[in-house]
Amino acid sequence: AARGDVPPQPADPEDVGLALPTTGTTGRSKFVLLRHRNFCAAAENTMAALQLTQSDRCLDVMPLYHAHGLVAGVFASLRAGAQVMCTPAFEAARFFEWFSECRPTWYTAVPTMHLAIVSEAARHRELIGACPLRFVRSASSTLPQPLLADLERTFHAVVCEGYGLTEVSQLTNTPLDARARKPGSLGTTGSSQVAIMGPDGKLVGAGATGEIVCRGPVVMAGYLGDPEATKQCFADGWFRTGDIGHLDADGHLYLTGRLKEM
Repeated sequence: AARGDVPPQPADPEDVGLALPTTGTTGRSKFVLLRHRNFCAAAENTMAALQLTQSDRCLDVMPLYHAHGLVAGVFASLRAGAQVMCTPAFEAARFFEWFSECRPTWYTAVPTMHLAIVSEAARHRELIGACPLRFVRSASSTLPQPLLADLERTFHAVVCEGYGLTEVSQLTNTPLDARARKPGSLGTTGSSQVAIMGPDGKLVGAGATGEIVCRGPVVMAGYLGDPEATKQCFADGWFRTGDIGHLDADGHLYLTGRLKEM
């Protein structure tokens, strides 16, 4: 049917709502098909983990064509009825200009951005003191512990991390309570399940290293126009992330390596 022949109607949870490109350092990018229920579940999990309320205001410096900025920054804020300010692009020299304009209660970024922000922060101590953050969020790659400590000293706020990939949006979050945080951990999951799979395709127990796999409402519908690649990413109903790690006895996830770059 032509576009004009399709009457407008509310989206169904099973309808594809987003087609987002994968990221990686090698290989050809694929487009990930996310259903409405996929990114709504991810937004719900993130909102709950960050304890977002209508009083929060996010400064989102991430690009909105990837899950970090779109799902964790925008959708989680909207789900909570909170406010979000999206910048046109990331510029370290303009961060505190945006910070002053937005007066955020939190911001989210990747480690390279956090490093650039910390390097600019010394000239803005008065502003930071006048606009205290509830927390700082980091995701998309592992945050080095020295940088985490620098961020917490700079903003006098806890830093929480999130783990996910385009195919599953946001999967785990570290606790907001620094006393419950485990060094090196990427936290626990919400409504989805995370497990570790050995080379033989069987799940392994706490402490054993293997491929990180997951299942649940955040997992993608598949890759656009590539059913074979979609099939290869699943084993017994578990989505294979291509990341290597382990779970501890409390269900906290640790990332230690990668099987693939996509």
